[in-house]
Amino acid sequence: ADWRGELKPSLLQAAGSEGKPQVLLLGELQFFDETALQDTSRLLEGNEIPQLFQAAEDTEAVIQRCSSLCRELRLEPTNPNVFAVFQRRLRRRLHCVLVMNPNSQDFRKRLRELPAITSRCTIDWFQEWPEEALQAVAERLIPEALAEAEAGDNPGASALGEQPTAEKEENKEQDVEPE
Repeated sequence: ADWRGELKPSLLQAAGSEGKPQVLLLGELQFFDETALQDTSRLLEGNEIPQLFQAAEDTEAVIQRCSSLCRELRLEPTNPNVFAVFQRRLRRRLHCVLVMNPNSQDFRKRLRELPAITSRCTIDWFQEWPEEALQAVAERLIPEALAEAEAGDNPGASALGEQPTAEKEENKEQDVEPE
């Protein structure tokens, strides 16, 4: 599948336009594609990915979804303002998780190619786990995750109702504030 084709929906629909927190989980297999490496570096640095929204319908979708956010901020919904709001939301809501093996031959090469990994990421080193520990974690977490999935994304929200709070309103303003 096409790297950018897979990346675009999560960026366009969820993180940038809707402001939903998203995790982009990338393993070493994705790094065989040079485009994926460059795009990941740009995302980590908080930069725009060139030509991601090249098609007119993609650009129009961003404008349509983010224009109202500009109006809420009392900004004129011009293309530069709309895309600035989109980028700001994207930086706040998209979190990249890179899974790499420090023992692999490519690890040092990747660190050199992507300086943002060391400058813009928190690096967590995990030693090899015993088989029993992996089994215990799986037996505990998988049933919990399945139960949550069966109950819906956020069962607590439906019971309480989505009530606006000062914290939500503050986060909303921070989400769309132009830099």
